[in-house]
Amino acid sequence: MPKTICSDCGEECEAVECDNGIGPYEYGSISAVHHDFYTGSDCCGAEVEEGGSKVVEITHQVARKDYGTDIKKGDYYRRKVERRWRKNGPSWYIVTRYIPVLPCPASAAHHNFLWQLTPVR
Repeated sequence: MPKTICSDCGEECEAVECDNGIGPYEYGSISAVHHDFYTGSDCCGAEVEEGGSKVVEITHQVARKDYGTDIKKGDYYRRKVERRWRKNGPSWYIVTRYIPVLPCPASAAHHNFLWQLTPVR
């Protein structure tokens, strides 16, 4: 099954069957249920397009300035660059900065060395 991208939010998603019908209704003495099935995304139900995403780079850095999030100057954070694309359209890059739950996957000695490089506030 090809990878799909949500046309609304641009996230990689699974294609699922969605129902956009009005549901149960009555017309005179007839009761029925109206269905309007289509293939949509599992995240928000928007149309899906063929495409995918790939993590290009993950780095560990010390912030040189405040970012509009919870990352302040001098904080140790992880930066992830991800490339997303559509089969019949443009591709784009998403840069995510976040403070990791565990400071880094490296050894304790390497971890201590990195924290020695972190400026003191």
